[in-house]
Amino acid sequence: MIDTVLLLLAVFFAVTGLKLYAPKIKGWLGEQEIRDILSSLSKQIYTCFHDVLLPTREDTTQIDHIVIVGDTCFVIETKAYAGWIFGNEKAKTWTQSLNKHSRFSFQNPIRQNYKHIKAIEPYLEGLKIVGLVVFTEGKFKGSRIDGVLYSKELKAYMLKYKVDKSFDHSAQVHALEQAMITDEAEHQAHVRRLQGKYGGRWITPVANTFLATSLALVVIWFGYDAKAPSQPSAAAQPSQLALIHPNYTATQKPTLQPVEKTVPMAKPPVVNGFAEGKVIIPSGSGFRILKVGEQTGDGWVLKGATTASAEFSNAMGQSIKVSVRQRGVQK
Repeated sequence: MIDTVLLLLAVFFAVTGLKLYAPKIKGWLGEQEIRDILSSLSKQIYTCFHDVLLPTREDTTQIDHIVIVGDTCFVIETKAYAGWIFGNEKAKTWTQSLNKHSRFSFQNPIRQNYKHIKAIEPYLEGLKIVGLVVFTEGKFKGSRIDGVLYSKELKAYMLKYKVDKSFDHSAQVHALEQAMITDEAEHQAHVRRLQGKYGGRWITPVANTFLATSLALVVIWFGYDAKAPSQPSAAAQPSQLALIHPNYTATQKPTLQPVEKTVPMAKPPVVNGFAEGKVIIPSGSGFRILKVGEQTGDGWVLKGATTASAEFSNAMGQSIKVSVRQRGVQK
């Protein structure tokens, strides 16, 4: 019983922890999908950067993807929102609708990406900067907005976009690389600032606590399961067996009286102790526990057991009831 409770609690904490992490995981998977699409572009022509942190007047800003080709730079904001997406270019917020009872607002990604464009402009003098918002999930409701794409449309859009591929952008790329913040501590500080501004700072530590608790419960469950006795040792004493059945003594043996039958009764099992759902039977020079559903060496399967009796059956269709109070054998 205790081991079942431990396992159920471990599953509960693991599922809850993963649910808290779900938005973060979906966001990472969405960005990874765009990375894979961009990696299929020619590396000789297209220069790609991912998860770029740049300084701003106030603090820092993070850009999901930057692609530079010829005289053009694409600044890409990735969104992994499912359901219907409602919004327009000028709205402050857009809406995600999963069903009629589940609607969520989020920052207009075009306005969000505009801040990214303003942050990157000083390092890309002479280049055209094109902002793109790419959804890896969800469907737009209403008129489509130029520059807001599904992930499956991204590559074709970039390949068709008119650029001067002969333009030498090496100086701009160098300037951008020099401005990039690569320190991991700064990236973590940026995330904390966003969580402080938009909420959600508690999610990661709580999710970590739930997952750690689940892991601890699994370890305890394995330890508990390993300690549970599968069978007594050969040197088990009558006092130990009395814990299974308090009336058991070393010399006490149940009396079995076979009922008349059409075929010879198989040799009945010898039972030395009784308990709920299990019995003690001889094993070599000692004893072992036989649980319901398990089989003796003579082919008898334990069908049920209480502290006073046990029922067995075999492949020949015979059944026997063994009682410590000498109630006999029943077919």
